[in-house]
Amino acid sequence: MTPNSFAFFSLIAWPLVSLWLYLSRPAETATMWAILAGQLLLPVGTFFKLEMVPQFDKNSIPNLCALAGCIIFARRPLRILSRMGVAEILILFCVVGPLVTSLLNEDPIFIGDKVLPGVGAYDGVSALLSQFIMLIPFFIGRAFLRRAADTLQVFCVLSLAGLAYSLLLVFEIRFSPQLHNWLYGYYPSDFIQVMRGKGSFRPMAFMGNGLVATFFAMTATVASAALWRAQVRIVRFGVALLYPFLRTFDAFPTHAVLEVSGATDESRAESLKFRFDQESLLLERASQRFLFGWGRYGRNRIYSVDYRGVAGDTSVTDGRWIITLGQFGLIGFLGEFGLLAISVFRAAKALKFAESFRDSLLLSALALIVAINVVDLLPNSALSPWTWLLAGSLLGRSEMILARSRNRNLQTSPLNPATIEGGKLHHA
Repeated sequence: MTPNSFAFFSLIAWPLVSLWLYLSRPAETATMWAILAGQLLLPVGTFFKLEMVPQFDKNSIPNLCALAGCIIFARRPLRILSRMGVAEILILFCVVGPLVTSLLNEDPIFIGDKVLPGVGAYDGVSALLSQFIMLIPFFIGRAFLRRAADTLQVFCVLSLAGLAYSLLLVFEIRFSPQLHNWLYGYYPSDFIQVMRGKGSFRPMAFMGNGLVATFFAMTATVASAALWRAQVRIVRFGVALLYPFLRTFDAFPTHAVLEVSGATDESRAESLKFRFDQESLLLERASQRFLFGWGRYGRNRIYSVDYRGVAGDTSVTDGRWIITLGQFGLIGFLGEFGLLAISVFRAAKALKFAESFRDSLLLSALALIVAINVVDLLPNSALSPWTWLLAGSLLGRSEMILARSRNRNLQTSPLNPATIEGGKLHHA
């Protein structure tokens, strides 16, 4: 089914909704709602496309609205790159890497009757713009959501949005996922995907599929628990970066995992084996252009040719990591996953310098949410603007805590000129 006129109208009207948010609320709060509400409410799969410009959809439009809102209404300028550090290098990997990928993949690929077009400078510029738009929430979160009050507001927004959205999810559990179809005129995915045994349904509301909706419900639950509970631990998650490397070098114990899974549920073990087999084939394909990848247009996927010479795509790509690795290579993977992961590690480093117990609690919970988001990208591919906003906010807050700690150390240092009087050294 094709989108109805209201689906396109909702995309066109979102800048006006965002303007109202920025006029009625502080810029930080308006940014959170502009991005999160767009993810929760705008139609899936509807978009506008202009020549050489990335498509305008439920991800890019809220991002661009938030960027414009921060530039116009924020009290301080948006700085994307400051001093050159690890985060800045990863940003360049993530944004500029696809341009290099496109320049290195100008050759077409012929598979039976199928021709996968080459990608050159034109597509490289488009990919660069797409990557930049994708990272806008990260830049905003890092620059503007750095204070303890901002972290608290992030959890308040998540909790309130989760509470309101739960009403839609409960409705669809009972009456089946119909809201997207009723409002926008089409189903964003196959209806069979939402059916469960004994007449039950997996709700999705306006988020494309049940997995994405469930994951949002989880993050809202964690945020609510963080506001309620008094003790939260931070865990250093490294598996999201470690697993792809272990799989690349065939060092991950897939056989042991399958044996354990098979002892519990044979059908689950078969599903897991199929996923591992697909990853192995895609990794073999990715290894042929490992550094910068194959580019877009399905060039990273596996094809088979039948007796008529007709090529068919036999790939099943579930995890975001294998998609990114195949399309943009090791550089693209490090840029994207490194930016997400570095915020968690910086938070772990900054935690001991938190100014209060509440600040420590909220920073820990935000790091937990971002870490779970990163881990979820191993089996799934849903990377939303809200995730980038949370990661940017976590990195920005952690950097502010660490900077304040360094300033305090400098001020109390015996070698600080302010502590030296009359040629004598005084300890602060």
